Amino acid sequence: MRQKPLTFVAVVMFSLAILDQSEAGNSKFSIIGQVLDLDNRPIAQAAVYAHLAVPEQAETPPCALANDEGRFSIQIEKPGKYVISAHQEKEGYADTSAVAFGPPAVPLPEVEAGENPAQQQVVIYLGPKAGKLIGHVIDAETSLPIESGKIELCQRTPQSVFIMHASIYKGDVQLLVPTTPFTLKVSAAGYRDWNGNAVSSEPGVFVIGSGDVQELEISLHPEKDTH
Repeated sequence: MRQKPLTFVAVVMFSLAILDQSEAGNSKFSIIGQVLDLDNRPIAQAAVYAHLAVPEQAETPPCALANDEGRFSIQIEKPGKYVISAHQEKEGYADTSAVAFGPPAVPLPEVEAGENPAQQQVVIYLGPKAGKLIGHVIDAETSLPIESGKIELCQRTPQSVFIMHASIYKGDVQLLVPTTPFTLKVSAAGYRDWNGNAVSSEPGVFVIGSGDVQELEISLHPEKDTH
């Protein structure tokens, strides 16, 4: 089964950001620490970010990739208050700063980075795991994979609405999803939208538990198809 990582572009940007930091060479402050699960076991290869608590402009935050023991070090160039988040999508851990997944089980560490050389140690906890959705999107007439399109996940709560997007690549799409109920809309140029409900215009409702994986085969009908 072919699968394309959802976050290819993000991974490239993440790698470039790490390279930029390694070449800077003039950092005055560093944040060191470890990424653990809720049972205090290390999480290898987690992506770790230091976000300014009050962002000044849209820019890639300082970041690092944890080693096999979950340990990391982030170099900070700009003084300020930082919130430290992490994710490990391959193992099912969503970004701890993503609002759609609810508040983290353990509050995110905060660091006040000063101008003087110093280190501050933190521990980031990931978990519980998110659910995972794997979709295979095909043409309803030919059964061939649909080359490109998008999937929209909508999660509604009494207070707000959260929407997540992912891209379809050669018929495949996968993403981590909240463990609360959500609806889906799958669309592609030249096809009618799919909403998970074959008998009604009302969208179907999906629930995927923590650490669970659900696979869907999604058939899109060409717009000219009136059946």
